[in-house]
Amino acid sequence: MASPRRLGAALKGVATALTGTAARLARRPRPPVPPPTKPTPGPGPDPSLDDQNDRLVGPPAGGSPTLRSTPDPQPAPTAPLPSTYPGDQRLVGPGGDLGPPAGPPPPAYPGDYPGCPDIVYAPQADRDADPGEVVWAWVPYEEDHRQGKTRPVLIIGYDQSWLLGVFLSSTDHDRDAGQEASQGRHWVRVGRGAWDRRGRRSFARVDRIVRIAPASLSGKADRLDQARFERVATGIRRHWAD
Repeated sequence: MASPRRLGAALKGVATALTGTAARLARRPRPPVPPPTKPTPGPGPDPSLDDQNDRLVGPPAGGSPTLRSTPDPQPAPTAPLPSTYPGDQRLVGPGGDLGPPAGPPPPAYPGDYPGCPDIVYAPQADRDADPGEVVWAWVPYEEDHRQGKTRPVLIIGYDQSWLLGVFLSSTDHDRDAGQEASQGRHWVRVGRGAWDRRGRRSFARVDRIVRIAPASLSGKADRLDQARFERVATGIRRHWAD
């Protein structure tokens, strides 16, 4: 067994060796420390996401995502309505009624037809306007034949090269029949038809027979059934017989 003196000397030697090693390590140059790595930002908001026309856009520096309003898509152009009558030329017109653009300017208007013409019912499945059909035509104003507007007109007959007809109105003339009659305007109920997209009842004015130039027609609107046509024809004959 080693004596205490020898054991103390051995421990002292070990301590001296450890101290020298630590000193040498302290004098050795240290490798450079790399700078800290910044975290890689994650993917931003997907600009393709659209919720009720409000689109998320990327956040500004130090901010949060914002909402940007996306314009509403423009409606597609209105296509012609499907035809319910052969030769039908209907198009959607302004105001909700069915009516194509105005045709070529009509010739000089010779005036309304005086009296009651020969009334016939002869609709044909072609592009020509025939008695019994409702067409879109330029109708001159009663007070000034140099001005007028495109209206639905029920064709009732012919006057040489002119078509004869009575124009239709969507105003409810059952309500003001007395007032209209006092002004010399008389109406017969026609009912609903394809010439009015909103499905309103129409009335034919039977005291005024207008001349229509075939070249000025804008197109056909519908064909009237014979029962309703005869009701209008009876109203015309009755008015002009008085």
